[in-house]
Amino acid sequence: MIEIPFREVHKQLKEGKATPSFVSNLLSADDYTPDMDYAIKTSAATIYAGGPTLYAHPLFSTSIIS
Repeated sequence: MIEIPFREVHKQLKEGKATPSFVSNLLSADDYTPDMDYAIKTSAATIYAGGPTLYAHPLFSTSIIS
């Protein structure tokens, strides 16, 4: 649940194709380090798992969800 979407956003960032999202914003932050990966993955998954009550769909990327 957390690895595949995270890797996809990371790949999209490298290709310059990432849409703005919770994960892409954190991965592209000036203070980002790979040590933050686990916290980013688990935070995004927790918010996403909250479902529609949090409107979590744009967190990773709409292309991953559809």
